[in-house]
Amino acid sequence: MFAARTLLARITIPTSFLHTCRSIAAGISVLALCLGVFAPMTAVAQGYLSMNGRNHPEINWRQAETEHFVIVYPNRIAGVEVEAAAVAEETYAALSSNLGVSFDKKIRIYLSDEDEIVNGFAVPVGTGHTNIWVHLNDAAEVWTGPDKWIRKVVSHELAHIFHYRAVRSRFRPFDLGLALPRFWTEGLAQYQTEKWDAYRGERWLRTAVLDDRLSYNDGRSVWNGRLLYSVGNAQVRYFATQYGDSTLARLLSHRRRVFPGVRIHDFGYAFRSVTGESYRDFYDKWRRHINVQYNTLAGQMENADSLGVKPAAIPGQYIRDFGASTNGATQAVVSLRSLDRPLTQLLVRSGRSKDWRVVVDGAVKDQISVAPDGSKVAYTRQVRGENGSLLNDLFLVDLTSGRRTRLTHSRRAAFPSFSPDAKRLAFVGSYRGTGNLYVLDLNSGQEARLTDFKGDSQIGRIDWHPSRDIIAYGRFDAEGRRVIETANVSTGEVKSVTDGQHDDRRPLWSPSGEELAFTSLRDGVPNVFALEPGTDTATRRVTALATGADAFDWTPAGSLAVRIAYSKVRDQLYMIPGARIVPEPEPDLPPGFGDWARHRPPAVVPSRVAVRPEVVTKRTRYNALSNLTHVFSIAVPYYTSTDNYGLTGITAWTEPLGKHSLGVVLAVSATDPLRKSSVQVAYINNQYAPLIQTVVQYLPDIVRPYGNELLRERATKVSLTTRWPLTLTSAPYVRSSISLRTRYVDVEPLNEDIFSDGRLPQPEAGHQADARLSFRVTRQRPYRHNVVHPLDGVGLRLRAMAGLRSFSGRTGFVRLGAAAYGIMPAIGNSRLFAYGRVQYQRGETLAQNFIGLSRYDEFQLLAPDILEISFSDVERVRGYREVVVGKSVWFSSIEYRVPVARSLRTQLLGLVSFGATSVSVFADGALVYPEHALRNGDRRLGVGVELKNAVSIRDYITIMHAAGLAQRAGDVGTDKHELYYRIRATVPF
Repeated sequence: MFAARTLLARITIPTSFLHTCRSIAAGISVLALCLGVFAPMTAVAQGYLSMNGRNHPEINWRQAETEHFVIVYPNRIAGVEVEAAAVAEETYAALSSNLGVSFDKKIRIYLSDEDEIVNGFAVPVGTGHTNIWVHLNDAAEVWTGPDKWIRKVVSHELAHIFHYRAVRSRFRPFDLGLALPRFWTEGLAQYQTEKWDAYRGERWLRTAVLDDRLSYNDGRSVWNGRLLYSVGNAQVRYFATQYGDSTLARLLSHRRRVFPGVRIHDFGYAFRSVTGESYRDFYDKWRRHINVQYNTLAGQMENADSLGVKPAAIPGQYIRDFGASTNGATQAVVSLRSLDRPLTQLLVRSGRSKDWRVVVDGAVKDQISVAPDGSKVAYTRQVRGENGSLLNDLFLVDLTSGRRTRLTHSRRAAFPSFSPDAKRLAFVGSYRGTGNLYVLDLNSGQEARLTDFKGDSQIGRIDWHPSRDIIAYGRFDAEGRRVIETANVSTGEVKSVTDGQHDDRRPLWSPSGEELAFTSLRDGVPNVFALEPGTDTATRRVTALATGADAFDWTPAGSLAVRIAYSKVRDQLYMIPGARIVPEPEPDLPPGFGDWARHRPPAVVPSRVAVRPEVVTKRTRYNALSNLTHVFSIAVPYYTSTDNYGLTGITAWTEPLGKHSLGVVLAVSATDPLRKSSVQVAYINNQYAPLIQTVVQYLPDIVRPYGNELLRERATKVSLTTRWPLTLTSAPYVRSSISLRTRYVDVEPLNEDIFSDGRLPQPEAGHQADARLSFRVTRQRPYRHNVVHPLDGVGLRLRAMAGLRSFSGRTGFVRLGAAAYGIMPAIGNSRLFAYGRVQYQRGETLAQNFIGLSRYDEFQLLAPDILEISFSDVERVRGYREVVVGKSVWFSSIEYRVPVARSLRTQLLGLVSFGATSVSVFADGALVYPEHALRNGDRRLGVGVELKNAVSIRDYITIMHAAGLAQRAGDVGTDKHELYYRIRATVPF
């Protein structure tokens, strides 16, 4: 599993700037500036904050050492390190034996309970380290099989680190693209540490094969990520059965000579060398094998057509849950709207209405509960809790008023279920990874604990009996058994319903309360069963579908609402008779088919690992700074002119929790080391609640666009930026922060004479110290084409800046600014975009740092919530090519945007692809006042049309570029126009 923080780039490069920038020195200076600041950000993207955006200074980090590992953990969950240590050492023994790999330094394992994120990731930096979230009740629902979370995730992530070590070269990390194709990386980790099971392989692979959609890169399924794991898992197992585990180890140890003294692991080349066939030939053979296997199996089981009913008309592409009130008045569904618009919405319909209405728009988790009278729905969302942690909490929506109420705060609560009188709500609460049942009184707000489970025990979905105080639930106990049990609300008595021989989950009481339907994964995919608790009646099979079915709820009429993966691209909901009975399938596969799924490596990590406290040999306080780790370094010669050439390099360092990150860019001139060498240092500190970034730069010749030319400057800059993330609301998709930047700049123009014509303030030498306070809040819901054509979004930014141009205080300035934007619906998917900005300045800055209007769209790089790089802070009215300088600027832009193509289906050299396209008509307007009084302003109004397109570079970064035609409003109807090209984001911040 991997995680990385997404960095969005916004780059605006005027055409004439590109034409003018013939000097290689200019290109190198801009590139060095970007690399110097982004190097530490790349390093920071690997800590927990890459997923949660918070630093958590309240955590007291400790470390425990074993023979081969250093395990870092919060002191508040002490004890988890002992569990992880035993699993890690067992995994080390198995993987070193299977892969022939050992380590000369201890591997670092980081554990944290700061969020409820069921994930972990491994990082190929230094010896390698892994960050893992622990104490997660959700693991009971998210995964299948008997392995407990610590056992599953620690072994899996260590397998990645062993894989990194097996294939690494001196050229790391730049060889990872050839050495580590992701499907094979994930497949190897699963094969080495896990059994083949439903959610790690069978369900997703079987559905994709029967759907004849085996590609996990087609962008057509929400399950493509899981399919990637499944394909890799199946291929590595099939490879081991065909060629043997020793061949697998030889494949990983193979190296290819690419340069003198440089040997790397090239997966495709190594595959052919050790097997005698290409990977493509192997893939075709594997694909034919699994096609025969799964189509033979499907012929002996049910398909959706055999259910005898038509699918219900449910909105959304993927169905997460369905519920119905016992009086039949209300139905509710949680569904993923579409892959293009991946909003998990809660929708309801009442009575006999066929129309569904959205009552909660986005970020709803799977289980819901509809009140028996149909008046309200309880649901779970992951929201910001204590210290900014991402935690599960309960919410309630009143269907009459539409009012939404947060019922719990930082409770780690999920899986709600109403009592028969709708006055109480049962839920699963989690503490240190142990799930228990609780009952919340909706009138008083008081909760009572119902069960008293201890240790590594989790609870999944629950259901309250329709007429009695009995709650049924699925439990993943400390021994790795998955059982269905009932708990009496009055007495607390717990009774077992199933024996734990199968993976049974999601119990549902029938309308009469006499039967429990449940979902079982005994077929390798989910299917529905039913039984009568407390009787000797045999368990009844309700479905035997080849691709599986999940039971969601009973209807008052006695039907079962079941979800079926009709294909990998869409779910369907069927209302099948609750009394349905089908015989047990008896699949009969040809000899040799399916053997790969049972194949295990020579040394196996036990499913149950006994805790051995003696494995831990030492405990100490964790020192973040001493764990600063080298990420990469590279140095190359540079040449800008006959009097300036030398050696330039970059180095990046990080600490695995992201507490410290450092990037340095150095260029040493061979001709004049003292005057022409440059250095840039960027350091990020995340030890405290805010992010603190320090940047120090000495740039002997840096360029930036200024008017019609390039301004060359010698600059020394020191800045300190502090950014506090804020939690203003529990509403989803809202990002807010407040930041303070203090800066000192000392500049000397190198070509100021070319700007002496009076059209622009002539650049001047001097120094300036300033401070800028900023507040920003934005909200934008996810959409596949947000880069080019967002369907909604609002933002507000406020800034106040003050500075001095001399330390005596005689020359200072104040600059105030406000900006806002909004995207509003229009016809169909067309949108109206509006943006407004006001800037006001009193006093004098350095002349070249004026406010006003630019001739060109300015060069700018944005990384949300981290930093912003720009050469100026001015807007442009399209259609005008003259610079205007003033003391206050009032700018606005309106665009009517229309999508025209989802993709241009064009690639260049296999590296650059062109995606979604939209066209817009726009009007830009501005007023620039030369003095503080709002009189004698320069008025501008430009109109035109612009074509926007998304361009992706190997799917690593996607930006928007645009070409347009603009005119001054007074020139409309004439041949006076401007053709322009720019690369710019569709929202300003």
